[in-house]
Amino acid sequence: MDRKVVAIADNEEDLDKLKSLIDVDILRDKVVLLCPKEGGELLGALKYQQPVALLATSGAFLRFLKTSLQEIRTLNPLLTVLVVCLEKLKKEEEDKHQDKGDQGDDYEDEDGDGEDVLREISPSEVDDLLLPPVSRRSVSQKLVMALHRAERLQNLLHSNSQNLHGEPFLPKPKVISVIGSRGGCGVSLFSSYLAHLVSRELKDQSVLMADFDVEEGDLRMIFRRAGGFASQRLWRAHRRGGRVG
Repeated sequence: MDRKVVAIADNEEDLDKLKSLIDVDILRDKVVLLCPKEGGELLGALKYQQPVALLATSGAFLRFLKTSLQEIRTLNPLLTVLVVCLEKLKKEEEDKHQDKGDQGDDYEDEDGDGEDVLREISPSEVDDLLLPPVSRRSVSQKLVMALHRAERLQNLLHSNSQNLHGEPFLPKPKVISVIGSRGGCGVSLFSSYLAHLVSRELKDQSVLMADFDVEEGDLRMIFRRAGGFASQRLWRAHRRGGRVG
């Protein structure tokens, strides 16, 4: 996995501001700056770059990412999405930074509260929503944490794929069970992401995911039918004394 950050803005001015908030001494050669013209161009770039962290201005998120976030997360289920609210610098703040020669630009919302962004972007949609004032230190720390998290995951998956002698395990079936409290609570989606991640990180195409809940989960929606042996039906059969249905 490339330890890479993709930074996105919907105009060149905001892209320059975003660039000023990234500590190049820490994140040198790990940041790709994009200013896409439309959503299809962005998806193509993300598929090619395979980033572990996505840094977007609030404008870029609302324009390109909000409606396609689920599709983007399928490219990397553990992708960290950071949204930065950048508004125009107050004149006095701009003068202050110029006088001090400050390289850690702080951008402040002219209204000072970021309420407009909060109305448009829910914190549950992203991993971090950074509201004004935003500093280089806060943004860089978030990005470094995302890179370290991805590196730890890669090392964990690599260590689990080898035995004590450093040799690959002999091919043998391994079972990972994911159990949810009921259908529709997100277990199918999580299992799909997990199977995709294991297959990609271990470069193993023999990963098989079996979902036993096609009664109320994602698979029912995909196949538009309920299975005769879904977990919900089996549970009801148990409650009814053995009659499935």
